[in-house]
Amino acid sequence: MSNLGRKLIRALKGKTTRWEDLKDDLLDFFWYDPINWCRSKHEMVRRMLYWGWHMRWSWDFDAQTMYEMIYRKLDRLYYVFKNHSHLQWNSDENNRRMRELKEARELARRCWKDEYDMKAFYEMEEKYGELKTWTEKLPDERGLYSYHSLWGGSKEKDKAARPVYKRRSEHWRKVERLHKKRLWFLIEKNIDGWWD
Repeated sequence: MSNLGRKLIRALKGKTTRWEDLKDDLLDFFWYDPINWCRSKHEMVRRMLYWGWHMRWSWDFDAQTMYEMIYRKLDRLYYVFKNHSHLQWNSDENNRRMRELKEARELARRCWKDEYDMKAFYEMEEKYGELKTWTEKLPDERGLYSYHSLWGGSKEKDKAARPVYKRRSEHWRKVERLHKKRLWFLIEKNIDGWWD
């Protein structure tokens, strides 16, 4: 927080700062740099609108939202570096930093979209047929239901499909963990160059 901000908070709380000192600081702040003050407010509103538009469907701040924010930031960086930057290292898309930025952007997109769980499901549907699901009301008076599922519509296919589905799900969970590890490694390695 700036010195001006601290003085303003102290003055509003009625502490030791005199209003005359605060008035002089405010006049200095607006008098010497009114253009940058207006520009910073414009930039703040522009950023708020940008993130508000892109995050409008994120109702919960969970891991998916975080990965979406990382993807949006990396996507914006990639666009700026590729089209509007003066830096030497990003003039070539085959440069190591640009390749790593592109890779991190794609990994963040995959983590945001959470494609890993569904890949195993789609592989199983392709091999064994559609997963049939239904519920049955239990015979007691509590009104509870039991959930049932069957791969391919037959018990034989279902019996063969369940261990395969478990293996494929475990495989895609490992891939997801590796991708997340790689994403955080790339961010940690290049954060100074990407956000310089």
